[in-house]
Amino acid sequence: MTSIPVGNSPRTVDVNEITNKIYVANNDGTVSVIDGTTNTVIDTITTVNNSRGIAVNEITNRIYVSGGQLIQQILDYNQEPR
Repeated sequence: MTSIPVGNSPRTVDVNEITNKIYVANNDGTVSVIDGTTNTVIDTITTVNNSRGIAVNEITNRIYVSGGQLIQQILDYNQEPR
């Protein structure tokens, strides 16, 4: 098991097994994107504060971020890391 530093108060995690990317919803209003091959954070996306949930569609690579019971933001992550 490897520990990877991400944003403040990580809440939930989802994985796109096709792209081998791991998405972590952090309570500080960010999503950390981790390369599953190198186990390093390759991007940090600003999103909604108090993120409580995250889900990724493996086919479209859309990331759904919730802040409570509703989906508050949908991110298209079809880009190269910044």
